[in-house]
Amino acid sequence: KWAIVTGSTSGIGKEFAEEFARLGMSIMLISRTESKLKEQADDISNKYKVNVKYMVYDFSTFSSNNTNSKLFYNKLKDECKILSKDGGLGILLNNVGTNEDHPMLYDEYDDDGVDNMINCNVQSVLYMTKTVLPIMKLQKNGTVISIGSGSANHPGPYNALYSATKAFMLQFSRSMHVENWDTGVDFLCVTPFYIVSNLYKRKSGTILAPMPIELVKGTISQLGKKYIWQGHGYWFHGMLGNMATYFWGTTARWRKMMVDNRKRWDERQAANANANANANKESK
Repeated sequence: KWAIVTGSTSGIGKEFAEEFARLGMSIMLISRTESKLKEQADDISNKYKVNVKYMVYDFSTFSSNNTNSKLFYNKLKDECKILSKDGGLGILLNNVGTNEDHPMLYDEYDDDGVDNMINCNVQSVLYMTKTVLPIMKLQKNGTVISIGSGSANHPGPYNALYSATKAFMLQFSRSMHVENWDTGVDFLCVTPFYIVSNLYKRKSGTILAPMPIELVKGTISQLGKKYIWQGHGYWFHGMLGNMATYFWGTTARWRKMMVDNRKRWDERQAANANANANANKESK
């Protein structure tokens, strides 16, 4: 009956929550901004007539020794027991994640930037899974879906930290899928490329960067299959993934694209700095 969605208030997470509700599932929403969660919970409840709960948590602040983190996961564990008795806990969607808004060299990150990305993209998957898995095993069914990235499958220049966190997610998910063959719990890691979301903002989708619903439908169609533990979720991204994996020239082109993207970003930053400097001169 219940699906848990992290990073639920926008983009891919929001679209998954909507689709699960449309299919008749009740939803547990988890994100860091309570006002957005309240609005989303009311909207889904009114639109689809399903039960909706929410929990507020900022995954970037995680620490296993942090009091707030311990409180959150202890409360979540109790909630999962309630959900299991109220129709069952069917799906965990590990969607919450973060990336920089421009291509970055790894040595440009400060310590907080490294910690925030590892917390959001890695620790969230580990500890959310650790919390729900015992419940799903007792039920002898359930699915853990993790939203990864196409960059997990090939080199990710100027995006090394992000792609490495997603590679961890991929390896963890496919290993857990095989580990749990006899428990009734499935694991699936989805590795799309560009999807219209907070990390890639557009007004409309394209064949290269579709709207989130395309990823949602493609992902749901892959659930429940013993020998499928990963997929791109969108047919065209599957083609791109094969090219990036098997054709050496694609990697060089990918690097050039990232270098060019970074160059354009640097130029915009310089232009903005000049404009601000000129504006300050004129105001004086």
